[in-house]
Amino acid sequence: MTKRESVSSVEIRPYKSADRFAISEIIQNCLFEIHRHHYPKHVIDFMAGHFLPDQIDFYAKRNVCLVAVDENDIVGTISLGDNVIYTTFVEPKYQGRKIGFLLLSSIEELARLAGIKVLKTRSSLNAEMFYAKCGFVKTGEDEDIEFGRTVLMEKVILYKP
Repeated sequence: MTKRESVSSVEIRPYKSADRFAISEIIQNCLFEIHRHHYPKHVIDFMAGHFLPDQIDFYAKRNVCLVAVDENDIVGTISLGDNVIYTTFVEPKYQGRKIGFLLLSSIEELARLAGIKVLKTRSSLNAEMFYAKCGFVKTGEDEDIEFGRTVLMEKVILYKP
């Protein structure tokens, strides 16, 4: 897939336990290729240890977790617990191709069907613009010793008949 190709070949599907290895690799790639420009080393190291395959499987089974698949390769993931989006990651070489938007739209639809009216997230510094483009509004900031500074954001999702 080139940068200009559409994402028509990308499928969004529910998480399977076997996906944990690919998801962990995607998150590690995002942390060390992108997040490292926005966060200190100790935060990146903590998050890298937090997103190992077994931890991903543990949390994915307790939340709604979706994956984006392109020609049998997992290229992104998103998870939702109650009304909070916890993880949205797209493999760096696939970013800019609307895969994050597809994942977010899919999770929004599931939330809407579950009767959720407001979605919230703690955006990383580098993802704030992505969420803003998708209709999220900044409501504040938070700083955590382990996860660093995050941007608190929310979006009212409207019922679609």
